[in-house]
Amino acid sequence: MSRAAKVRPLEYGRKDSTVLLRVRRELMRVADPRKAPMMQAYMKSAMPYHGVQIVLQKQSFKRAFAEMDFFSREVWCGTLLQVWRGAKYREERYAAIALSGEKRAAATFDSMKTI
Repeated sequence: MSRAAKVRPLEYGRKDSTVLLRVRRELMRVADPRKAPMMQAYMKSAMPYHGVQIVLQKQSFKRAFAEMDFFSREVWCGTLLQVWRGAKYREERYAAIALSGEKRAAATFDSMKTI
């Protein structure tokens, strides 16, 4: 796949990044809304849940991040912050946490210490 065909993580001027929209789509595809209230109550969270268990979350994040191109630290950090700040559901926050530990980004950048 050429560099131009890869998904750009951050599109300036948009409220929600392309990555956040992909994460939402993937989570909604596997969500079980019946489990959501129980998950929210168990975690004592004010933020609602989609109802996606951890194994399915990880699979969804892998699909959502698959075509990301980590071409600069600034864009990666900006995308990560957009996912975190734009999250409407708890699993979307978990996606930001997963993105912060994305191994391909760590392999691309010299050092992750100064983020």
